[in-house]
Amino acid sequence: MHVKEGTGGGGEDFRRVVIRKRVGPIWFQVMNIILFVPGQMLVVWLFSSPIHQVWQAVGTPLGVLDIILTVLFLILLTGKTVADEQMWRFQKEKKQRLATGEKIFSPLITSCLFRYSRHPSYFCDIGMWYAFLSVRCLCF
Repeated sequence: MHVKEGTGGGGEDFRRVVIRKRVGPIWFQVMNIILFVPGQMLVVWLFSSPIHQVWQAVGTPLGVLDIILTVLFLILLTGKTVADEQMWRFQKEKKQRLATGEKIFSPLITSCLFRYSRHPSYFCDIGMWYAFLSVRCLCF
């Protein structure tokens, strides 16, 4: 199994290992209880709360805003798919050039959607979630 560079290999985030070494095991547990666990629970609540609101709106008729946000979601899904494909092709070509000893002109992709944004896939992904969660939440 390949371990991504920078991880501890045991499934634990390498940053937690560094913090544990710096503050010691007791203070690390205090930080875990006060910061890490509540922070993770907040993130879970933030992405599940709008879904709960959508679930409560079952039976509410769809409106114009629902259709607009659905179309926006589909446009962003297309953008994410295109950006991911462009990055895949770029990385594949870069690895082939490295393997054959050819010169790489740029280690970063700067063409296609990446000429407008450094992270178009992330932009589209965040936009998709916003559109998805807004479809019903904005209609209350």
